[in-house]
Amino acid sequence: MWVIYKESFYYFLFTLIVDELTRHIQQEITWCILFADVIVLVDETCEDVNAKLESWRDTLEKKCFRLSRAKTKYMKLKFSSMRTTDVFVIKLSDQDISRSECFKYLGSIVQKDGGIDKDVTHRIQAG
Repeated sequence: MWVIYKESFYYFLFTLIVDELTRHIQQEITWCILFADVIVLVDETCEDVNAKLESWRDTLEKKCFRLSRAKTKYMKLKFSSMRTTDVFVIKLSDQDISRSECFKYLGSIVQKDGGIDKDVTHRIQAG
């Protein structure tokens, strides 16, 4: 017997639809990750992230979907000791997107410095 919870089914259906509508702009899986209600775009430069975000916005809005300007955030991860500039702007249309220090999804927390302190603390507090 199969049991499908309504909310899980809607997330699954939403993911299938968005996956199909954006198939032509998706890249390798490590550069574009589509979760049930979250899209993660990864790139090496600010300009490339802005270009990807604009491409996704344009594609989705042509199909009557809307990326929430209030909920969209970005996080810059530092994976190496290379010096990079901290001054850059990510935009959705002409609106600046707010920067986040960490990203939480499905109970795991990713920090911009690659650390796990917040994730461990959260899991200990949750019991």
